[in-house]
Amino acid sequence: MKKIGFIILAVILALGLVGAAYAAWGNTIFAQATVNTGNTSAQFVNGPFTVNGNNDVVATATADGATLLVTVNDAYPGAVVTNLPFQVNNNGTVPMTVSSVVLDSNPNGELATFTGVAPTDTSIAVGANSGTYGYISFSMNSNPSVIGAGGQYTFTVDINYTVAPGN
Repeated sequence: MKKIGFIILAVILALGLVGAAYAAWGNTIFAQATVNTGNTSAQFVNGPFTVNGNNDVVATATADGATLLVTVNDAYPGAVVTNLPFQVNNNGTVPMTVSSVVLDSNPNGELATFTGVAPTDTSIAVGANSGTYGYISFSMNSNPSVIGAGGQYTFTVDINYTVAPGN
């Protein structure tokens, strides 16, 4: 029995020495990091913006720059508006690109149908005076009972942005 007790004591001491040796050779590294995230904040620049200086279609920004107001004067059914300019400043901290355009205040899509925005792949640089231009195109409803000849119609345009690729 003494031999078994001695063997058990020797094994316990050996395991203890192995644990102490492992602890003496082990290292712990602590790393501290700070992560700063960017933000996006776009504002429409107040125009007025027109197509080739013609005041039949005028785009202006709301007071807070969050929305573009589009007014169509002397409208007629089926009128097509192409390349109505707008200007956006990027007040955020990262470059942005256009992700989508929404015609609001356009009940059930009855007044106009959005047909495009350009450029959609251009990065909008950071800075209050980045002044990147874009162009929207839309067509007025062709139904004379919805769009009367010579009428004035106003709707809003909201443009959603995402962080530019690679940022």
